[in-house]
Amino acid sequence: MLGYTQEELLGKSMHTLIHHTHADGRPYPKEDCHVRCSTLAGEPTHVDSEMHWRKDGSSFPVEYWSHPLHRKGELVGAVVTFIDISERKRMEQALRLSEERYRLISSVATDLLYSCSQRAGGFFAIDWATASVDRIFGYSLDEILQQGCWRCYVHPDDLPEFDSNITNLAPGQRSECDLRILAKDGSTHYIQAYSMVVASADGTHRLYGACQDITDRMRAKKALRESEARFRAMAEHSADWIWSVDIHGRHTYSNQRGVHILGYAQEEFRGVDVSSLVHPDDLPLFLQAFAKAVSDARAGRTSCCAGATATAAIASSSPTPRRSSTKPGN
Repeated sequence: MLGYTQEELLGKSMHTLIHHTHADGRPYPKEDCHVRCSTLAGEPTHVDSEMHWRKDGSSFPVEYWSHPLHRKGELVGAVVTFIDISERKRMEQALRLSEERYRLISSVATDLLYSCSQRAGGFFAIDWATASVDRIFGYSLDEILQQGCWRCYVHPDDLPEFDSNITNLAPGQRSECDLRILAKDGSTHYIQAYSMVVASADGTHRLYGACQDITDRMRAKKALRESEARFRAMAEHSADWIWSVDIHGRHTYSNQRGVHILGYAQEEFRGVDVSSLVHPDDLPLFLQAFAKAVSDARAGRTSCCAGATATAAIASSSPTPRRSSTKPGN
């Protein structure tokens, strides 16, 4: 381990040979040596933060124990045992780096990551969570950990969903659900929760989870639904014909006024090719305008919806549209 022969060590100062320098290269004076100081004090010592040096000049971290040696009541030396702890130090360093990386990632993560350990009675209690918890709940990490579980922050109407997808999750199962959270400031946040339970050898289980804040997405969906509802209410009560088609010319919507003017049933109208509704004399102009609207939509110069609206405006520009003399298929 040290590279010396027994003859090279006997009768020599061990500190001078193998214990002379700190890990950072600073000299390690004999007067400061833990082995020497503890021996002179007649006390044992235990150290795991120093180095031993080989004959070839290389070094390795050691853990050593030193016990004073007495003979007939007189201190005559010390018995020292040591082990090479290079592998342990490498593992400790790797663990520190891993934990530091994980801490940094956790500190900048916008979503909540957490883990729970199973307590008596099968209850899962949070034992770790990322610092981003306050962005979703409005509560600090310490406040969440003190509660033990974030079920208390779930909207009462969503508690059955929480219990079904998280509380009662069995080992090996995964789940995904949407929940409303009552934040500390009284606001309601929407989250998408992902959960997984893993069994352990001792019979207890661990739950790992992630929560993504989808409040902005849900608000946008709600605003879109409300906007569509307002549009539909306006369109259905309008005296004008309001309609839309997709880029293939298929009707996607027409208010009741429009199908009534043209003499179609609502379901029947949706299968009608828009070009069949245009008078033959106007068809070239319509097709030209429609092709331009589709081209602009595909090029990103306008949305498909805007393209359909532009086409509709051209096709129904006259107060009473001219209609072909026959329905499609006749």
